[in-house]
Amino acid sequence: MGADEEDRRASAEDPLEDVPQAALAALTDVRRRYVLYYLRERDGADLATLARVVSGWIGAESDAGLTTSADHDRLELELHHNHLPTLDDAGLLDYDAEMNYAIARQLPTPLSDLLDRTSDLEARAGSEAPATVDLPEELPPLRAPGRLDSLGELVEDVERTATTITVFAPDPHEELVEQFSTRNVEIRHESLPAVADDGFVLVQQDGVALGSIGLDVLRDADRATVAPPWGERGDSPAYRQFLSLFRETAFSTDSRRELLATTREIEDRAWRTGEGRLRTGFQSLSAYRDQLPVYRRFGAETDLDVHVYGRPDWTPPATEGVRLHEAEGSEIGRVWFVVFRDDGAGTDRTAVTASPERSSAPAGHGSNSCALIAEEREPDRYFGFWTYDDDLVAEIDDYLATTYE
Repeated sequence: MGADEEDRRASAEDPLEDVPQAALAALTDVRRRYVLYYLRERDGADLATLARVVSGWIGAESDAGLTTSADHDRLELELHHNHLPTLDDAGLLDYDAEMNYAIARQLPTPLSDLLDRTSDLEARAGSEAPATVDLPEELPPLRAPGRLDSLGELVEDVERTATTITVFAPDPHEELVEQFSTRNVEIRHESLPAVADDGFVLVQQDGVALGSIGLDVLRDADRATVAPPWGERGDSPAYRQFLSLFRETAFSTDSRRELLATTREIEDRAWRTGEGRLRTGFQSLSAYRDQLPVYRRFGAETDLDVHVYGRPDWTPPATEGVRLHEAEGSEIGRVWFVVFRDDGAGTDRTAVTASPERSSAPAGHGSNSCALIAEEREPDRYFGFWTYDDDLVAEIDDYLATTYE
């Protein structure tokens, strides 16, 4: 057998034998493989796009299902200084470090086949990247501090904020984001190869990426609990991740259950913190009837300053620790709101033990302030937003105190 024939047989047995080791070594990193998966379906992409797509893609397949703007920024630096130059040196793409732009190359058949195999494996097994549990960093203030004239004014401010929701997935999945199909929210779809399995959603406001969330997490959020704060809530973080990413994004819904689920998450923060001020607007006091057991317990078992608002179509019984505010012919009848102002930001929460059934507030967050504002613009059709911004929550709290007390 001649030497040439032996070489041909060896090459047939090992199709990667003639592939440079630098190229094979470059493919050992999941982030580099995902860059190539993405570029295989397009001519090129800029650095910021690659960072958002790859971090969102990997994060969606992780246990947490969520990435943040900080994750995007971190990966952007890693791609620029490490991964893209490595792929360029290995001959797998062309990266212009001055223009921050990567261009796909035609890969040799053995390498293209190898990427096909690794993408199939990753689609079945999920990402090897570590999970992240960080919540998105706080946004810049939604509005400049100032005198608030009405709750509807806040909703209009959010309505003027340009939001883009991009679904990165093999299929559009419009049904999962249709609640955000309002006039200030643009919904896009960008196809990803099947390695993405389910895909993820990227949220941007005024061109700034807030973070991304896996479509499976978004789907799980539809099953949010409406159990009271001390009830069985399960350990799935899906709805809290959903609220964290989509805060200060306008929504439109005809689902009272969805609003109640968000209300419950805010009440849960108030319950676990055990102090501060909780204000809830039920539109009409008759709607408060079914929630009496919840608010009796808030009044009796926490140090919360609890206020309930509504049109006076029913006279509730007096409840320890709960102040009622009747408002006839005002915005109270049009707006569903729940506002928790955490006045103990920065204090040691581990000492909060007002009830043996209540754990301390979440570690690692200086404040648990949050609010939901939803205006009923048509019968049983609500338009609104929720926020975790301390200053905005304080402004809402001050407005309610000044206007209705």
